[in-house]
Amino acid sequence: MRLLSLQKKTNILMFRSLVFIVVLLAFYSNKTNAQQKYQLVETGSEASCFYYKVADENGKWIKMPAEIDSALSCPSGLLGISPDSKYLIYVWSDLQLYDFTTKKKSVLLNMDEPSEGFSNICWSPNETKMMFVNIDQNTFVGGGRIHVIEIDNDKLCKHQYFDVPVNYTCGSSCFSESGIDFWFNNNVLISYKRNINLETDPGKIVEIDLK
Repeated sequence: MRLLSLQKKTNILMFRSLVFIVVLLAFYSNKTNAQQKYQLVETGSEASCFYYKVADENGKWIKMPAEIDSALSCPSGLLGISPDSKYLIYVWSDLQLYDFTTKKKSVLLNMDEPSEGFSNICWSPNETKMMFVNIDQNTFVGGGRIHVIEIDNDKLCKHQYFDVPVNYTCGSSCFSESGIDFWFNNNVLISYKRNINLETDPGKIVEIDLK
């Protein structure tokens, strides 16, 4: 009787674990589908310029305002769609946000600082903060400036920046790659890799607390 009781408890625990796994997989499946609602598709290139359009999950082109169509032609590295497919981030004189739901545009940040090139964009796990790097070897201490922008209701909620020797490469323009040269550890902690050409601690990973 005790053996049967133990077996019954084991079966119940296994069933509960299976249910939990199924629910977890469904959650991440839904999240992945939401992330893929809109995507940037490369439609052509010329020299170092690339051209993009916005498509939905079925590959159908999304009609965008004329300003954004122009911004998607040979953009800087500052271009991306948020993981939840809510926002398009792009540069049109300033750093702009386009809300796919409301169809409204807003300015996030005035881009009046010198630049030899930008990184691409990365997002915090809770998708409320975005981060990018502006590179100018003659202006910023260490050559790079990390910008962290917090967004609330389509507007800039908080802006922090850090002049640090983040890693980057330069050709016709300069570029730093999110996920490799800088990234979010969590919602309040970021890391960057020191420039690999430095004499002191090249390639060392450094953390910055955003609190």
